[in-house]
Amino acid sequence: MNKIMKILQLRSIFEVLPNEFINGVYAIGSFDGIHLGHKEILQETKKLANALGSFAGVILFNPHPKEYMGYLSNAFITSNNQQINEIAKLGIDKILILPFAEVQCLNAQSFVEDILKNKLQIKGLVSGENFYFGSNKTGSVAYLKEVSPSISVEYTCVPNVLVNNKVCSSSIIRLLIQEGKVEDVTSYLGRNFIVESTVIHGNKRGRTLGFPTANLNINNYISLKYGVYAVNLYVDGITYTGIANFGMRPSIKEEKTELLEVNIFDFNENIYDKQVSVEFLYFIRAEQKFESLNALMQQIQQDVILVKNRE
Repeated sequence: MNKIMKILQLRSIFEVLPNEFINGVYAIGSFDGIHLGHKEILQETKKLANALGSFAGVILFNPHPKEYMGYLSNAFITSNNQQINEIAKLGIDKILILPFAEVQCLNAQSFVEDILKNKLQIKGLVSGENFYFGSNKTGSVAYLKEVSPSISVEYTCVPNVLVNNKVCSSSIIRLLIQEGKVEDVTSYLGRNFIVESTVIHGNKRGRTLGFPTANLNINNYISLKYGVYAVNLYVDGITYTGIANFGMRPSIKEEKTELLEVNIFDFNENIYDKQVSVEFLYFIRAEQKFESLNALMQQIQQDVILVKNRE
């Protein structure tokens, strides 16, 4: 990236905006996942910004509207850091994060006039065709098309992107992740599903079995189907191949919490407390309970051989 994207998070919608965030062209939405549909919106935002001689920005909300309403707690496709990095990769100049607790109290007219027109003085606005806003979702694409000329705003609605004859959406991606269909997720994201977390200490059970693991808590993400996956692990700028089990480890009786355990091939370094990324390549098998630790060890050996043979 040749330029640094600027990020501003408002604690209140009544804060005074710096001039550099005024008179821009903004994409607006939640953008969890930054999937192919989102990318189309952001590309259109850049195009419109260039045409109008302005900067390209994104309006996000904190917390995510569905999380605020209680529909999406700990069920994200991307972390905040991942979301920002993916937006930056697309050449967006600025991100403005609005407090959703205040925004959701505004009706559609107030949001358009008080925020978009008076506060941001926007030149252009871009959204997807399923975008709604304002209290009780009183604002819609149709409303924006109607009012944008009266406030001298160029409004563009980007049509839904279809993948396998289905609308590319964060909802369908979450469903695919829950079903363990990580290869299908790639078709919607345009990249593999990746989680980021810090390596934590476990019970060292994997080491005694001959398969030491890097243990990660990924509870902020949408829950994967319990099972074993082929993965890449990224740490300190280096890529390693491995397998990962996500679930409750039913063969280990004392375990009662969800955990992602990554066995990294040909790796024996201490990476406790390091921030790592795990990239999911494909699903191998569902998590199962084994009658003995020896049977579990034999199955892990088979899983490793399967993945190595596909490299």
